[in-house]
Amino acid sequence: MSEPYIAGLVTADGNLSSVEDSISIYTNSPKFAKIVKRILRELTGKRVEIYQSKGALKVFLFDKHLHSVLNRKYGIPIGKKSSTICFPKNISKKNTLEFIRGYVDGDGSLYVDKRKRRGKIQCYPRVEIASKSKRFLLSMKDFLENLHVYCGNVTEGSRTFRFRIYSSHVNTFVSKIGFRHPDKFLLFPKPQAVDATV
Repeated sequence: MSEPYIAGLVTADGNLSSVEDSISIYTNSPKFAKIVKRILRELTGKRVEIYQSKGALKVFLFDKHLHSVLNRKYGIPIGKKSSTICFPKNISKKNTLEFIRGYVDGDGSLYVDKRKRRGKIQCYPRVEIASKSKRFLLSMKDFLENLHVYCGNVTEGSRTFRFRIYSSHVNTFVSKIGFRHPDKFLLFPKPQAVDATV
């Protein structure tokens, strides 16, 4: 199921070059960069490199076939794309779950809110998913709520739109979708159906 996962990740934090058949994915995590490199190498059989780029790590490869699939099948625009991305509609439910997992590994954030109640500190998990495309987030929210993962409203911030998932619905989100990114994966002790090893 690596193809839809990579599609989600490229939609969030990647780029399809407009001048060559190259694919780039950006991350600040060296461990996650190695995981993405391994997934791409297994998916394509091509050489995959990791470079320093503008204060981040860039996972990079040339692959004409995958470049075309990501553009045509998943609707990822070539070149600049952040405000024009579309939520995929013509793929299976299983592939959509993988797509979302890839997207939240890129543009999803996890928090644990600590609140004092009756003299005790209690922890409440929260997931935030962001995009410059409101239409994209509304479509993802509809899909998640059909899985009984209930989300807050899509709100506009200074640079992006976002919605939040709270408390018990975070657990539902984790059990149905989960994460591959090691920093996010390790926030939840509940086993997930993904391999976070390198």
